[in-house]
Amino acid sequence: MDLRLSLACLLLAVITHGAQGDEGSCTGSIKTHGSTEVKLYDHVMTRYRETGARVARPLRDSKAVLNVKFGLNLVNVDMDEEKRQLNVNMWVLQAWKDDYLTWDASAYDGIDTLNLQKQEVWRPDIVPYNCVGEIEYDDDDVLAVAKNTGDMLTVVPAECKVQCKSLSDNSFSCPLKFGSWVYGSNKLDLNFYDAAKADTTYLSEGSVWTVKSADAKRNNFRYPGVEEDYPNLEYTFVVKK
Repeated sequence: MDLRLSLACLLLAVITHGAQGDEGSCTGSIKTHGSTEVKLYDHVMTRYRETGARVARPLRDSKAVLNVKFGLNLVNVDMDEEKRQLNVNMWVLQAWKDDYLTWDASAYDGIDTLNLQKQEVWRPDIVPYNCVGEIEYDDDDVLAVAKNTGDMLTVVPAECKVQCKSLSDNSFSCPLKFGSWVYGSNKLDLNFYDAAKADTTYLSEGSVWTVKSADAKRNNFRYPGVEEDYPNLEYTFVVKK
């Protein structure tokens, strides 16, 4: 199964919260809802644009904290031993709730999911804090998945380099932190989507480097003179040839 099909299967699995089924369930034909789906899209997005929710946190209660669930799926790793830099290919998963992207599915032939262009909706500003250079997102064709309950999901392919340190057993430890760029914990709370580690289910077997562990932890950091904490999720990849 190629990476694009794997990513489609991952999206399906996440949306259905781990519904049982094999890979074959991802290969069936896609059913469309024709004009009803178009009407739904027009209704939902016209209302959404009118609220201005795309440029502000999409909460009806402005004093509430928006909860973001974050996860990583490792796809491939490769090490530049001379520079001690790990090149990481991954899928970045983010889930949150948008109070303004809801609808009554029964009024639209039971359609409970819309796929939306990334620029149409608000998205969390979660970024890596310690990439060597800039992270590269391959998200030109990636859509956000919206449920009629307001639950949102994006899974975006990304690549970045991480500075590592040598360990005594000839392996390397490579930390990678993610957090909001502007929101403190009084506005946005960041937690793991699932387990406190990166998922290696889709990790390529073609690399000469083995990921021995990919554990993660949640940190709270407070800048001097700032009242609120800034949560971040710190992944540590231990790799060995």
